[in-house]
Amino acid sequence: MVFRFSRKFAAVTALVGAAALMTSCSGGPSEGSASADFVYAASGGYTEEYEQQLGKTLFAGYTSDTGGEITVTKGDCGINTLAQEVAAGNVTASIYVFCSTAEKQQAIEQGLLQKIDRDVVPTDLVQDDHVDDYGIDFASWTMGLAYDGAVYPNHPTSIGDFFDTEKFPGKRCVSNFPMYSGLFEAALVHDGVAPKDIYPFDFDRVYAQLDRIKSDILFFSNTAEGGQNLLTGQCGMMLNGAGDTKIMADQNPERDIRFVQEDGVGAYAAIGIPKGAPNPEAANKYLKSIIENRKGLAEMLVSKAGYAVMLKDQLPVPDELSDWAGVLTSDDFFPMDERWYLDNIGTILERWNVWIVS
Repeated sequence: MVFRFSRKFAAVTALVGAAALMTSCSGGPSEGSASADFVYAASGGYTEEYEQQLGKTLFAGYTSDTGGEITVTKGDCGINTLAQEVAAGNVTASIYVFCSTAEKQQAIEQGLLQKIDRDVVPTDLVQDDHVDDYGIDFASWTMGLAYDGAVYPNHPTSIGDFFDTEKFPGKRCVSNFPMYSGLFEAALVHDGVAPKDIYPFDFDRVYAQLDRIKSDILFFSNTAEGGQNLLTGQCGMMLNGAGDTKIMADQNPERDIRFVQEDGVGAYAAIGIPKGAPNPEAANKYLKSIIENRKGLAEMLVSKAGYAVMLKDQLPVPDELSDWAGVLTSDDFFPMDERWYLDNIGTILERWNVWIVS
């Protein structure tokens, strides 16, 4: 199957009230300066479980603070839809969540975002390198190696073990879309490349590793499918996000679902306010609400094993996350070069498309 980098938003909406996040097939509430309601555009693979957690924590906190309701639209990564809306003067969302900080930077460079109101948003509470005039980093996420401890009692210790079919035989699952999946990084780590030298990718080395284990790979099209493959034994390990793995482990306590704590690839999503947003006042109040909502952020931390907002006075790692401390504190989780991915997407997908159908 050949893949394109689609940025078209799906026509899926969810209406969030004070109590929970509810799916709606109709349009969201109208926005206006006198209303606290607004539309929240979420890029990337927001799972149902993640939406529900947002609904119970950060969205509910905003509703409690302002009485406003949030309508969520979900779509793929990228800024093309936002660019088209800004150019047409028909922006629908007042909060835009980018898949990566690099996408937000692209949006800034193309004049697609407006500055946040620092008189409203308490940016002084956010770590300096995770906030700027146009928004904040949001929802730290880690790609790494999830596995079934019953299948591999010898326990993998690196994302690179995805490629060690001798020590860890059997099928392994990974997304059929290579962007941000951790697959290329895992190949190079297994091949002995130091994390500081991962980017730019040496694709000849990457594909030599991929060729070697291709018959052992089971591809999935979304995170839910990959998780189901792991739970049903179709594969014994998968490259996955730490947060999604944490949710899967919590929902299946009878299973020994684990996530390698020694290394992986870390990154951040980001939030901005589109130029021409219908309700920037509500958007700034939402940013204020989530930064100050330590209770909601603590609940998000426990559920996703990741920080939603990078606070200067950061939340401590609770005892119940002791088995996940590596993801949250280890220096061996190296940063993803998100901008390199975006600047080289054509080259990445061209070679991937040839390889996956060969």
